[in-house]
Formats: sequence, C-alpha cells, structure tokens
Amino acid sequence: MKQYTIGEQSRRFLDAFDVFQKFENVLLDALTATYGEDRGTRFFDESHEQREAVERVVMDYLRVSFSERMGTDAEQVTI
Repeated sequence: MKQYTIGEQSRRFLDAFDVFQKFENVLLDALTATYGEDRGTRFFDESHEQREAVERVVMDYLRVSFSERMGTDAEQVTI
C-alpha cells in the first residue's frame, strides 16, 4: 500500500486555497454587515463566477502538483 505525504510545494497551494476560503468568509461578512443579510448575500452570490475562477486557478495548479507524482512505483510518494 502506498503512503502519501504532503510536500512543501503542495502545502503552499493548500495554504493559498485556505487563504482564499478565509477571504470568501470575510467578504461575505463585510457585505452582510454593510448591506444587510439579504442584499449582502445576493451581492456575494453575484460574484460567484469570479470567485470560482480564482478557486479553479489554485485547484488546477494543485492538481498538477499531485498528478506529477502519480503512477510511480514508489511505495512512499510525496505530493
């Protein structure tokens, strides 16, 4: 059975994804505090495509980082 560990390179992408998730939470909080729950949530939802595009960038690079090391015969793989 292979054992996978997270390497420094992958950790950096995961950190970027974590910061992005925190950004989304803070943005939603700011919008609802400023415009109220309904309007703030609506404004947040309206930016879904832009936020999703940023998320895809991070996930695409992370996927490359992971997939580069798949299919090897090593028992321990650092991704």
